[in-house]
Amino acid sequence: MTEAYLLIDLSSGAVRAYVVTPDGQKRAQKSRAIHNVRDPKYADALSFDPNLLQQDLISVCAEAVAAAGEVCIVAVSATSAREGIVLLDADNHPLGGYPNIDNRGQAWEQEIEDHHGIYARSGHWVSTLFPAVKLLGLRTVYPEIWEKATHFLSLSDWVGWLFTGQAGYEQSQACETLLFDVQSAQWSDDLCSRFQIPRSMLPPVLKCGSLLGKTQADISHAIGIPSGIPFIVGGADTQLAVAHCQPAVGDIVIVAGTTTPIAYLSPQYLVDPEERCWVDRHVSDNHYIIETNVGVSGMNYDRAIRMFYPGCSYNQVEAELRTRQPGRCLCTIGSMIFHKAKLTPVGGFFMEAPLSDQIERADLVLSVLLDYAFSFKTNLDQLLDVVHKENAVLYGCGGGFIGTILPQLLANISGCEIRVPQNFELASCSGLVDQINHYFQRTGNSAQLHHIITPHPAEVLLPYYEQWQAYRHLLHG
Repeated sequence: MTEAYLLIDLSSGAVRAYVVTPDGQKRAQKSRAIHNVRDPKYADALSFDPNLLQQDLISVCAEAVAAAGEVCIVAVSATSAREGIVLLDADNHPLGGYPNIDNRGQAWEQEIEDHHGIYARSGHWVSTLFPAVKLLGLRTVYPEIWEKATHFLSLSDWVGWLFTGQAGYEQSQACETLLFDVQSAQWSDDLCSRFQIPRSMLPPVLKCGSLLGKTQADISHAIGIPSGIPFIVGGADTQLAVAHCQPAVGDIVIVAGTTTPIAYLSPQYLVDPEERCWVDRHVSDNHYIIETNVGVSGMNYDRAIRMFYPGCSYNQVEAELRTRQPGRCLCTIGSMIFHKAKLTPVGGFFMEAPLSDQIERADLVLSVLLDYAFSFKTNLDQLLDVVHKENAVLYGCGGGFIGTILPQLLANISGCEIRVPQNFELASCSGLVDQINHYFQRTGNSAQLHHIITPHPAEVLLPYYEQWQAYRHLLHG
């Protein structure tokens, strides 16, 4: 019987389960939406019920295992979007789940003192994106819930606890809390005191790829896998995707998902005096990720396809986009320049007036892709300035590289070739496979290149890039 791994991936809006062999072959995949609920006591707050998510997680895992056929699951691991947490009481009962897109702490961001000092130690600016600020908003509005809370876990670490009963916080996830000293790789008493979060709420720091524990009988039997098999500590989805690309120090990885982190692999801790980047621990020891981010451009592209091309495949969409010339329409809508970035509440499409009857749906969707590409160029140039480099080797992974038009635009506007590895569309889960293989001292999922995107001359794009910058300045100043 073929050996395989059960992998769980929690994003902002879905729980996915994969059955994958050690050589990276996907045998089955199942998913279910996460039901995020708005809280009217805040301007912009979302939460989920961890008990319901646990039931859905077990269901999708059982479905994936059943669909995988004749395999023997020999290990389990999990990854998740960064910044999401589950809050627990002393009996490990969940008090609430808060995804990364929960902004319940936004109203209290400016009450926190010494933002520069927090950035210097945590590698991140003060934002409601991060758990420390989410918990400040929770404590203020729901003191009765806060009084019961004893600890919290990242989403991937919470999955580990469900399977093993062992609690910990993997370091690439801990970096995203505002409570972690990224350079020394430990919880910071100073940062905890700034946010009035007891140090006792923070579990031990774990290393990605280490053994968390063995899977417990109840959840194993519910899913249909052997009990007592290893659960390997996973980590943040971005860092695992970067690791799967196997960049060298000084290389840059584009992780094209809902958002698009642009991640520079650094041998040293490097914060920017202008705070134009985040600094994270990588899943490997002694390496850091210096990151900028394009924003929700990937989400925008998906939504644009659903709006303008309902029921059409990516191939159908791209075939129509290729018939249009760029620049008939431009937009700025949710892309960002990563400098203490906040998504602006307004955006829009720009075209010549009066409204032309020559504008087609493909022009609007193509403008969304150009917004993505132009924001990428701006953030890439900014990142290179932060790390004092003129250029770098680029890798690309994530769902954004499934098509051909967007990847080619990114290569063209940057003037760099982009190396795309095998299993690029599931890079985070492939990164988990790499970690489990390392635990078992196996080889077999090395990231051989799938293809290389060679840039074409970008002269035709540059006038539109300058025009896009002018439109952004008009809207955002």
